[in-house]
Amino acid sequence: GIEPLPDIDFNIRAGNSLVGFANYDQVKKAVEGNVKRNLDFFSELYQSSYETSKNKEIIQDSLNSLNEELNKYLAREYGIDINNNGELEKWKKSHCPFHWFVEFYSIISRGGFDVIIGNPPYVEYSKIKKDYQIIDSDYKSEKSTNLFAYVTERSILLMTKQAKLGLIIPISFVCTQRMKYIQDIILNNLSYQSWHSIYAERPSKLFEGAEVLLSISIISAIFKPHKNNQTYTTGLRKWYSQSRQYLFNTTTFNLVNKRLNQYIIPKISDNLEISIISKIYNKSKNSLGSCFQQKTSYLIYYRIGGGRYWKIFTTFQPQFILNGVVSISSRENYLYFSTSQNRDIAVTIFSSTLFFWYFILTTNSRDMNPSDLKNFPLDIESISNINQKKLIDLCQKLMQDYQKNKQQKEKVSKQTGHIFYEEYYPRLSKPIIDEIDKILAEHYGFTEAELDFIINYDIK
Repeated sequence: GIEPLPDIDFNIRAGNSLVGFANYDQVKKAVEGNVKRNLDFFSELYQSSYETSKNKEIIQDSLNSLNEELNKYLAREYGIDINNNGELEKWKKSHCPFHWFVEFYSIISRGGFDVIIGNPPYVEYSKIKKDYQIIDSDYKSEKSTNLFAYVTERSILLMTKQAKLGLIIPISFVCTQRMKYIQDIILNNLSYQSWHSIYAERPSKLFEGAEVLLSISIISAIFKPHKNNQTYTTGLRKWYSQSRQYLFNTTTFNLVNKRLNQYIIPKISDNLEISIISKIYNKSKNSLGSCFQQKTSYLIYYRIGGGRYWKIFTTFQPQFILNGVVSISSRENYLYFSTSQNRDIAVTIFSSTLFFWYFILTTNSRDMNPSDLKNFPLDIESISNINQKKLIDLCQKLMQDYQKNKQQKEKVSKQTGHIFYEEYYPRLSKPIIDEIDKILAEHYGFTEAELDFIINYDIK
């Protein structure tokens, strides 16, 4: 269908990938009979020989004519008065409509593209809505509210029944609640297999200067559908720059049986993790959020951002001094409990390597959202009285150890001013944290191998 390069002008097209008619079904809903006849004529020309410049001129003239007709039909759907040339031209300039169905008619008419690759924009839809809008009814993923989700959906629409799609997209695709809508399009269709390799931004990153965690997602359409969903993931890949040459050669995928909480595609690096995640979900009738309260005097302090490698939870408020005044960090947040016992047990759980592993497995691995804490599968009441007492004792030891090993830090910036803050080092409290993990392993029924995996998780 496409003439081989280097005929660049005839092969490369420009426009808005998200605005325009993608296939015949979309056109059929909007246009009238004579347009279809024009498209059939254009298709015959397009599939004929490209040898003469005359053919190219005829094809280009037909292409321009069809684009104009479809632009008018589409403009009507946007509420544009097509008889007002100024209004129509303004809409065309802002929306840059691109009709895949016409631009690549010979390909789309045969079912679509065999291979699609891309690095779509990571832009919130709300930020560009003032410039142009999509037609909501054209996108099942509209509620995902990011352009990369819309580009993913449109790419799937343009695939043949045996095509391959490869996209570099943010990690939010596999772990954010609003991404359920784009996930559903892929995971609920048994004619697709998908592979998602996940990459951190520290200590090294996929693209120099890009401080974003990424997924390289490959979607394969298969001729014979599976009985069950076929989704594969990696763990969160971390590497040093000197090891980059080995990064892709050492990628291994693991089959993910199902999503967690209906929108989390867990980042699995080892089959042991599948067993561990199954045990913690099967053991817990409730999540830890079931014991959260509104506002009480029994609270946990934590930060909703920062701390790339470990999250700190305390029963005391870390010191924070801004420009000589005792203050509170804008990133500080709180959890409230009905008793000091529940608070202390929760602190040990959130400070465990098990929770850190769960956090990496199920979130964007950087920002700590309240829902990430609330959804952790554990019912405090189901923990034996003996183990509850042990966890409370370990909480006291851990808090004392944090205080003993903390350091005062100073930072000056033009934006915020002069800051004094406290920095904590959980790695120095590893023996205490290991004891917490042993108690949790007993509670969930982990094997020795599973406990060993957790205790040594990301130990570097």
